[in-house]
Amino acid sequence: MSTTPEPEYRARILQTTHPESGDRVLSIHIETVREFTSFAYHLSVKVETSSSGTVADLHIGGLTIPPVGRPQPGPARSQVYLPEPPTGSLLCRFHVKKQTNDVLVHCDGQGLRLERSGRQDTVIVVESGTLHDQA
Repeated sequence: MSTTPEPEYRARILQTTHPESGDRVLSIHIETVREFTSFAYHLSVKVETSSSGTVADLHIGGLTIPPVGRPQPGPARSQVYLPEPPTGSLLCRFHVKKQTNDVLVHCDGQGLRLERSGRQDTVIVVESGTLHDQA
């Protein structure tokens, strides 16, 4: 009997206004499932977008220690902002190690809808909505 491995990361995608520019954007919050007891590390995420603005490759990398000097337990986190796609749909490719999970994000007047393809939830769980603060 084979068991499906637990995902290493969670991603939540939401429509919002960029805090600095005021533009409508997609905010993608990525965090580790694992909770760290010493630091809430920063998760490195490299983003590459297509010239058409309809594909975003998010390469999830290593952890870095935050500049805060005092210990703060919690998951490693990162947040990226992407412009809302001009066509109303954005293909997000989440790359972790040698695996990729694709999620098609539809942004229309009725909120966000996600379509998953490929091996889902083996490396990253992607959902729309808001992040809940963790105690």
